Amino acid sequence: MPAATLAVALLLGAGCSLLLDFDEPSADDETTAGDGDGDGDGDGDGDGEFVPVNCEAFEPNDERTTATPIVPDTPLAAAICPGGDTDLFSFAVDGNQDVVLTVTFDSRDGSADIDIALLDAEGNVLERSNGFENIETIARNQAGGTLLAAGTYFLSVAGFTPLTQNDFEASLAVSVPPPPGM
Repeated sequence: MPAATLAVALLLGAGCSLLLDFDEPSADDETTAGDGDGDGDGDGDGDGEFVPVNCEAFEPNDERTTATPIVPDTPLAAAICPGGDTDLFSFAVDGNQDVVLTVTFDSRDGSADIDIALLDAEGNVLERSNGFENIETIARNQAGGTLLAAGTYFLSVAGFTPLTQNDFEASLAVSVPPPPGM
């Protein structure tokens, strides 16, 4: 007997829509991470439960005073673990640099989404990236008129919900913008 499919489409305005598909995947349907073990959890062990491999990487780094320094062009592998884990990474700029913060991960169709924020030295949120894709990016640059003043800043990485658990890779790119008019 074929499985019934229920799909709901919502129009959210401004040309946006959301499609919810409540179809049950078949047992041989690798629907999320594509790790090849058929359980859809993304960790390759076949048990159906995702377990981050980097939970203790750089811990403790949940506060600005214990933030892990991140070096330009040197990606760091870490993880967000259940219980509302937040990881902080620190970096400094001289006030004349374009900055791009990037976090990549497997969102497993949104069930393991990660969001990021750029914080100033006092912990105030300057900008957020909270999409539903496998990448979150924050860019501050001269071209956009958003250069950061000289100082220390923080990349905050957290799960979309307190139950989120996921591995991720964080990276920082810093460059000197060309002189105006070039």
